[in-house]
Amino acid sequence: SFSNQSHENRAEKKEGRREDHSTMSSQPLVSYQHDGAALKLYDSDCVLSIEPDKAQGFLILLRQGGDSNLAFMSLTDGNIVEACLGAPPQSREGARYQIAKEAKDSLANASDTSDAIVDLAIRTYGRAMDITIGYHAKLRKTFFCLRCCIAGSVRRKAKKDLEMAFKSLKEAVEASAQ
Repeated sequence: SFSNQSHENRAEKKEGRREDHSTMSSQPLVSYQHDGAALKLYDSDCVLSIEPDKAQGFLILLRQGGDSNLAFMSLTDGNIVEACLGAPPQSREGARYQIAKEAKDSLANASDTSDAIVDLAIRTYGRAMDITIGYHAKLRKTFFCLRCCIAGSVRRKAKKDLEMAFKSLKEAVEASAQ
């Protein structure tokens, strides 16, 4: 509703577009079948590789003083989703960019079926940024000599937290596509 034109443009551009997604990381992604191809909402390795300062900036965008329209636009029209899927911000081509574009389109389309999805998406991606910031803070606090021993368990916990954070959004987007 607040960005119907961009939603329509995304739908027009999406027609007939599918790329080989074999270059994606082997890490599990939140996904569902969409027009015969799996749609990804995030890649845990990519989310955890976001620098803490950048994640903090994304949080500022997502917490636009209670303006959910602006915050949601930062997901569907900004580069938060691209960062969560490892798409280079300066390039608008390639498999990862296409995957991010499909995720944005699906979020926008799902938001047309329910206003609750807007808030859920904002909270989910905000939680992902909180997890990323916490992950990097824990690594920074770890003594250098112990970092290699502890990093694996910290990373596994952060990935599990991301999986739990995206679970409800995944279910809501799946339900809206049916």
